[in-house]
Amino acid sequence: MSFRGPSRPGSRQLLRALYLSLTITGVVVYGSESPSIEPNGQVRTYPGESISWTPCGETRKGNELECSDINVPMDQFAPKNQTSDMVFNIPLVRLRREKAKTNLLWNPGGPGDGGLEDVFEAGDELSVMVGPDYHILSFDPRGVGSSLPAARCAPVGEVEKLEPGPAQLRDPDSFASTTNLVRACAESMGEHGKYINSPQTAADMNSILDAVGQEKMVFWGVSYGTLLGQTYAALFPNRSSRVVIDSNIHLLDWYQSKVISGDFAYTQQVFDGFIDECFKAPRHRCALSSHAKSKDELRDKVVGFVDKLGPEPMSVYVNSTYHGIINNETVWDGIFDALYDPSVWPAVASTMAQMMDGNGTEALLQWGSSHDKNATENADELPNLIITLNDGPSGPEQWSQGLDDLVDELSPYEEQFAPWFQGNHQLYYIRQQWAIPRTHPFHQPGQGTKTAYPLLILQNRFDPICPLVGGQAASETFHDSRLVEVNGYGHGATQYMCAVNHLQSYLRNGTLPRNGTVCQPDKPYFLPDDDDDDDDDDDAEKIKVDVEGAGQSSDKADIIAAMDHLKKRIAHKAKKRIYGRRR
Repeated sequence: MSFRGPSRPGSRQLLRALYLSLTITGVVVYGSESPSIEPNGQVRTYPGESISWTPCGETRKGNELECSDINVPMDQFAPKNQTSDMVFNIPLVRLRREKAKTNLLWNPGGPGDGGLEDVFEAGDELSVMVGPDYHILSFDPRGVGSSLPAARCAPVGEVEKLEPGPAQLRDPDSFASTTNLVRACAESMGEHGKYINSPQTAADMNSILDAVGQEKMVFWGVSYGTLLGQTYAALFPNRSSRVVIDSNIHLLDWYQSKVISGDFAYTQQVFDGFIDECFKAPRHRCALSSHAKSKDELRDKVVGFVDKLGPEPMSVYVNSTYHGIINNETVWDGIFDALYDPSVWPAVASTMAQMMDGNGTEALLQWGSSHDKNATENADELPNLIITLNDGPSGPEQWSQGLDDLVDELSPYEEQFAPWFQGNHQLYYIRQQWAIPRTHPFHQPGQGTKTAYPLLILQNRFDPICPLVGGQAASETFHDSRLVEVNGYGHGATQYMCAVNHLQSYLRNGTLPRNGTVCQPDKPYFLPDDDDDDDDDDDAEKIKVDVEGAGQSSDKADIIAAMDHLKKRIAHKAKKRIYGRRR
């Protein structure tokens, strides 16, 4: 594959992939090469910036967005005497604020999630969260979304059919098909493939800063975005002015461990928390609690029921056009997704209670049939796979080859982290055989790395995929960084008021929380009898008072709505996976 890009940044042709993906905005008139962009298509420039921008649509609430793009070197770390004209093209999107003078760079997680879609879908909420002092700027990382060339495992123009991962650790058919997939990935991406990794993307973030004329990095990343934030701060500490990382990946585990064991360090505790919170709630608040007389009995009954669906799947008939079966893999995946967002726990408990009473209709409607998991025409997950494999120890130099060797290597993790680890079977099938060499220069920084300004680290204690140990490790890595620990469940600390308050005061005034700050959840996960779903006013008022105390006034309803929307988007991304658990 050869990709040298256009002669200048800002080319509308290079953004066509972006525009063609933004049908939800209703502002794009489609053409084969250069679309006509509404409302007026004018090109705009700003003092100090080296790129031009074009209006490219609106947020969900009607705020105008502008788009641009930049070319970045294929290898950001190549010696100066070995430069090449090979590039990646990185699309950009920005939501401007009238009084803002600084760009905040946002990454929503992944790997493999682009920032463009997120700003179109959640730019309003991001702006409410960070306040009026910042433009919201984001990008599709190299290989992801509308960036070019794309991370692919099939020739351009062909639909990529991705087989679901094996439910059992030993699956000879999946192992054999993995060999073909690995060869297809290496062949389809060519020279660019080995440069689709996180350190290269971190360096691209400097290119973005340079393009908008900004010396210091202001960054907010969630989940995989925390890996980008940590990688950036380690590589470019002097430019790291305000870096917020929420739901943290363990840097050493990600880059150096063959099996990313930290992913599931607290998953079982989150599941146990779901059972515990359900059992101690009033019975009418958690229908599942009526199935047992103690929380231990309830957990055992739920686990026993789901495991039995392996050898004895449940047949569910809704009508002549919609019916299917539900097995244990489907239910465990559905429960795992729910662990990201405790606000859905009452609904999941109700679905489980119905299943245990013999009615699987709601489960089928929510989680689909096990028979639905056939070859999927969906390439969205490939960047997730490719970036993960290119970042960590992959391929024959790191792994013994052969199915027996792979099973021997993974069996301890399969036993320790069952049933959650089954979602990563395919990831390690591919990691063992991966044919693209690791080229990035990143090495784990030593403890106490000093940045231009201390990092703000937000972390839930009980996170199903990015556990507390990741936040603690980040705090030890970066000098004087501050860890805010929320003693709660779920993925994404900004679903809790305390974390939002610290985020806003840090970005607004540079206020650092005290060392050892621990926050408590805002309310019970299953509402008690004297509470109901309409009492958010008290919570919103608390947020408004706290934020104003930090020097920033925000509308209480807007903040509540922004928190809820971002929480749901973070949880929604968990459901878009084929290879491995998403972050």
